[in-house]
Formats: sequence, C-alpha cells, structure tokens
Amino acid sequence: MADTNAAGSIISAKDFESTPVGLHRKWLIELKAAEDNQKKWVGQADKADKRYRGEMDASSGAGPSRLNLYHATINTVLAVLYGQVPKVDVSRRFDDANDDVARVSAEAFQRHLNTDIEDDADDFQREAKDCIQDWKITGLGVARLRYETEMEDVPEDSSAEPVIPAYQKKTSEDVCTDYVHWRDFRWSPCRRWKEVRWVAFCNEMTRDALVDRFGEEIGKRVPLQSRKYDDGSSLNNDLKEAWSRARVWEIWDKESRKVHWFCEGFDRLLDSKDDPMGLKGFFPCPRPLVANATTTKMMPKPDLELDRDLYDEIDTLADRLRELVSMARVSGAYNKAFPELGDILRSREGSLIGVSGWEALSEKGGVGKQMEFVPLDAIVKAIEVLTSKLVEKIQLLYQATGLSDIMRGDSTRRETATEVRAKAGFASTRIQTDQDEVARFASDLQRLRAEIISRHYDEQTIIERSNLERVEVDPVTKQPNLQLIDAAVQLIKSDFWQYRIEVKADSIALRDYAALKAERVETIAALAGLFQQAVPMVQMGGPKIVPFLMEIGKWLVASCKGSQQLEASFDRLADAAEEAAQQPPPPPQPDPKLQAAQVKADAEKTKAQIGVVQSVIDAKAHMQKTGMDMQRAHSEHQMAMEKNAAQQQTAMIKAANPPAQGAPNV
Repeated sequence: MADTNAAGSIISAKDFESTPVGLHRKWLIELKAAEDNQKKWVGQADKADKRYRGEMDASSGAGPSRLNLYHATINTVLAVLYGQVPKVDVSRRFDDANDDVARVSAEAFQRHLNTDIEDDADDFQREAKDCIQDWKITGLGVARLRYETEMEDVPEDSSAEPVIPAYQKKTSEDVCTDYVHWRDFRWSPCRRWKEVRWVAFCNEMTRDALVDRFGEEIGKRVPLQSRKYDDGSSLNNDLKEAWSRARVWEIWDKESRKVHWFCEGFDRLLDSKDDPMGLKGFFPCPRPLVANATTTKMMPKPDLELDRDLYDEIDTLADRLRELVSMARVSGAYNKAFPELGDILRSREGSLIGVSGWEALSEKGGVGKQMEFVPLDAIVKAIEVLTSKLVEKIQLLYQATGLSDIMRGDSTRRETATEVRAKAGFASTRIQTDQDEVARFASDLQRLRAEIISRHYDEQTIIERSNLERVEVDPVTKQPNLQLIDAAVQLIKSDFWQYRIEVKADSIALRDYAALKAERVETIAALAGLFQQAVPMVQMGGPKIVPFLMEIGKWLVASCKGSQQLEASFDRLADAAEEAAQQPPPPPQPDPKLQAAQVKADAEKTKAQIGVVQSVIDAKAHMQKTGMDMQRAHSEHQMAMEKNAAQQQTAMIKAANPPAQGAPNV
C-alpha cells in the first residue's frame, strides 16, 4: 500500500512500525483511502435507498411522487430471486463408484450442512433476504460466517494417576451467518475481488461490550460517538453515554494473515490476532454480491443509476398529471347581482336554488347568460397526452430493467397460452443471470461453512450432527461400519475433502413448479425411450453393450437440472446392470414344439421301459410257477414210488409167511 502524507512524500507499508501505535496509523490511512474510494457509490446507494423507501431527494428534481415504480420493481425482482431456504447438495466430485470413503463423507457433510441451515432457518432466511435486498437497491450484498463455541471449566482430578490438571472442555460449537450492512463494509481499492488485500467489518459497541472484549484499560478509554436525538427532551450526559456507540472496525488483512481491531479517535489498535480461522481464502466472507461492477474497478453501482433518467421522467410526468387532474374541475364566474348563483355548484344533490329577482334574471337571458365556466378542453387534452406518455415511459422502463409484462401479470385477452408461456420464458431468461449470481453466493456461503466445519469441529460433533452411525452400516452385522466412519471423518478433517467432495446449494430463487414438472416428465420420457431402444441393442450387441447404454443414461440424467437425487439411484442401477452383464448368459429357452415332442418321446420311452420291466417280472413269475409245479410233481411222484414200494414189500412179506389152516386171515 502506498499513499502520501501532508508533506507530499511517499508512504509505504515499511514506514509503519509493527506496534499498536504504528499499525493504528497505517490502518487509519488504509481505511481513509477506502472511504474516499467508496464515497461516490455510498452517495448513490443512499439516494437509491431513500427512493425505495419513498423519501425523495430534493436534489433529484422530482417531487414527492406516490408512483414509486422503483419500489415496485425491486419487490418484483426480490420475489423472483428469493423463494426458499436452499438445500445443500454434497456429492463425490468425480463420481468414483469405488470411493466409499468420499461417498460416506459427502453424505455426512450434506446432512450436517442441511441440519445447520434448518436449525438456523429463520436467521439464515432473514440474513439472505437482507443481503439480496441490499444488492438490488444499493448494489452491494455482504454476509459473513462466525464460528462460535461454548466452553466449560473442568476441575483438576487428583484421584487419577497421573493427576489430570484442570482444563476447558468444548460443550457446543456452531457456525452462524451474519448480515453485514452495506455502510459497514470496506475493502482495499482494487479491480477484482481476487486482488482484495483486506476487508473490514464495522461493529457498533457499547461501553460494556468494549470492556468485556478488550479489557478495562482499553475499553474505558475508547471514545464513543453520540447519536442524534429529536424527541424534544433534554438528556443528561449519563443517558447519552448509555445510548452512544463506538464504531470498531474488524480488519482482516490477507497479506499478514492477521485480524486487527481499529477505532478512529483512539491512539492505537485495540487488538491484533493471528489467523483465527485458518481458511484457504482467509476472509470469513464469500465474494459479495456486487451490482454492475467491471474489471476496471470493483465498485458497485445501483441499478437505479442506470435508469435514473427514466425514473425521474416518470416521476415528473406523474406529478404534472396529478396537478392537471386536480385542476380539471368545474370553475368559473357569475353575475354578482345574483349572489344565489354562487351556491349552484356547491350542491351535491342537485337541489334547486332560489334566486331573488327572477324576472330580472330572465330578462338578462337566464342562468346560462349570467354564468361562464373556465374551458377544460386544453386541460383534458393535456391529461390525455401525459397519460399516454406516462404509459409509454413505463413500458420503456420495463424493457430497460428486464421486467416483462407477464411478470406483473399483465396480458391481453388476444394473447394465447403459448404466447404467454413464451413471454414468461423470455422474462425468466432475462433474470436468469441474477438468479445464477444469487445461487453462486449461497453456494459460496455453504462451501465456506463446510470448510469451517472441517477445520474446527470435533470429530464427535461431526458424527453426532450427521448421524454417521446410520449412514454406513455393515450389511452382514447390521452394525455401524466404524472403520469406514473413521476414514470418512478423517477425510472431512483433512484438506483433501475439497478435491474429492463438491458442495453445491440449490438456487434459492422462487421455483417454477410447472417448469420443474415439465423437466421431470421430459426426463422420464427420454429415459423410457432409452430403455425401449436398449432391448434390441442388447439383443444384437450382447452384454458388452450394457455399460455403454448405462453411460448414455448417466449423461442424460446429469444434463437435467436438479437431478442429483436421481443420479445416485441411477448409478446404483448402472452398477447392478454392469454386474449382471458380466455374469455368464443363461441357456437359451427350448422351442415349445421340440420341447413337447421331447416330452412325448420321453413318455413313450418310459412306457417301453415299463413294459420291458413288466415282461421280466412276468417271466420270472412264470419260471417261478413252473419250478414250483415241477417240484410238486416230483414230490408227488416220489411219494407214489414210496407208496408203491411199501405195497410191494408188504406183498412179499405176506407171500413168505402164508397163514395157517383154520387161522383167521388177518
């Protein structure tokens, strides 16, 4: 940094001592240079803010017009730019299917960030709305993040061996989003945000806050600035002191990576600390929302300044038209000799007015001859011309500001639904740049929040806030996969998560649900067509063509806006399809006719086999029966022979021994 002193000699950063007094002098010059650099814009922003609130500036030449088109235009744009609290989407940067650690880390990050936003939904929504409103009105919208912790004292444990000394334990930690007013933000003069050397945030602090933050020695000596009062009462010095504030600048110096606290009117810096956050970009805020800045100079310019002439012309026309309308009333003169004629126009009910000397009035031509009205033709014609001119200027303003008539619900009866949709699409295109910038700002805030969590949160806090025990469960034991959880937390705590995990925030603009539905229907139709064509392609090309078809599907899904949730499911489907394609193909299905013939042949064969078996059984039975018959015949023959032999023997015995004479024949 270089500047000139009162004598005109060059002052460089080396001319300042590295002491609280020397650094105070340095930052006094730096902040003064930034104030002078921003002086013109601050004046423009102040005029734009007053016009938005209907407090017309006398220097603008316009009267107190009630036709505040600037207010209406800003509110219309804000309604389109901010419609919902963003949902953070965290995914693997390269979609590596085998990088399970990055997958679990991304899901944990996503749960953690969304939980923080939902817990802080009211604050975040209010801060985001204020930043966007400042951006559209004054040209600058700034928000910063603040890391807060609560500690408790743990006493010494003398019963342990060795003795555990007293220490402080972290009980809670959070990342808060703070809105920064456009007057309370300064930066080093530069051409682009990348060249900014330092940024400063102004905080108004009471005497008690000064003593609590910087100690009694410094806190009680810092001068306070009194505020203006217009309540008509006299305040004593003690009460004025209670309402007074000190404007303390919190300066983040990127070159030295130090934070300084500065108060103009004090003789030294209030405090200095080394880099408290350790962020990659050092600053605790993302690139602000800056309107109409160029690479020549990073300086906002309110949109009002680009169209101020049109707004002033519209205000002038509206003022003149209002004056002419107030003049367009029946007025004139009457014959004073008949004073009752003055009461004719005062009656609203059309009652009759009694006139003295009616005969004399009739002789002089009646009421029509005794009264004459001021002609209104010129005034009416002027009103018609001014009305037409006012409408013309308003339409020109809509074109200049990018607001189409469809955005205000203005359409004609002759317009078809297709024409209305085309106009709405054109209006959406015109404002898409602003919506993209708002989405960028929200995404940068969430990336910065993720970096703070990565660097400062305890591992146990990350596990509890993201519910990691339910993110990764062992498929066999159904218990938390502690090994993968530990690896995921270590990745979050390292610097390499930025290379493997991508943090994005959905646009916080108001959603067009009809367009969103149309996009999803179109995506489903495209996928259905792809799957329908995939069947014959797989039949012709075989399983080897499946990975190619799945890559086409991924490419198709990735091209659809807001398809992150569908991408994860499609990735799993693609992995399953590729795994199935690597399996050996099943045997082909037989021809039904051949299968029926085979069944018939098998039945006949079985029947023949059954016949052969039955023949064998019958033969065996026949042989068995024949053997039994032969054995029975042999037995009977043997018995007959034995019987015959016995009979012969008996006969021989009788022949050898004849009975005696006279003896009985036994």
